[in-house]
Amino acid sequence: MAEAESKNHFVLVHGVCHGAWNGFKLKPQPESAGRRVTLLDLAGSGVNMKAIHDAIVVGHGLGGLNLALAMDLFPHKISVGVFLSVFMPDTIHQPSYLVDKDFETVTIGSPEETFTITTMGPNFLKSRLFQEQAMNIELQRWMINNNPPKAVLEIKGAEHMPMFSKTKQLCDVLMREKEFETEGLKKRRNIEKREKRNQRS
Repeated sequence: MAEAESKNHFVLVHGVCHGAWNGFKLKPQPESAGRRVTLLDLAGSGVNMKAIHDAIVVGHGLGGLNLALAMDLFPHKISVGVFLSVFMPDTIHQPSYLVDKDFETVTIGSPEETFTITTMGPNFLKSRLFQEQAMNIELQRWMINNNPPKAVLEIKGAEHMPMFSKTKQLCDVLMREKEFETEGLKKRRNIEKREKRNQRS
């Protein structure tokens, strides 16, 4: 019963400078197919009191850091984690490592007394977040290679906000969550076969 419920519940976690409204266009499509959809609105303190159980959680943008932490702390509550145009941390570096690699920073003060400001104002939103790729494509590839997920799916022509630009295609991908597991198993078997061949030679 719990497994059936998990396959019917999607939780969408928004990224930086956004809110639960991020999923307004996407939400009706899974719901019309009988799925439950929860849109989390992360408050300034990062606290949301909605309880989730056995859910497919979709993190977008910086919401990937929240998703990774939630998966680590509450593995029994999340059946599948989907990292959507997202920062996907690994277990080696601290989470801020990814942000430092991608965001523009401004250092202020003398070398003895410096502090760094990450620029994320209107110009950042206009020039990066709402453009074709808010996240550096090389960084995306690095994250995938550095910490390989079970499956990687690409939506052709999607930009950083596929919930707006490719809503139907994104919904179709999310509704195929079984394929995430199947693809992941295929890739894992291929990797294991390669490793065995390498050990023999």
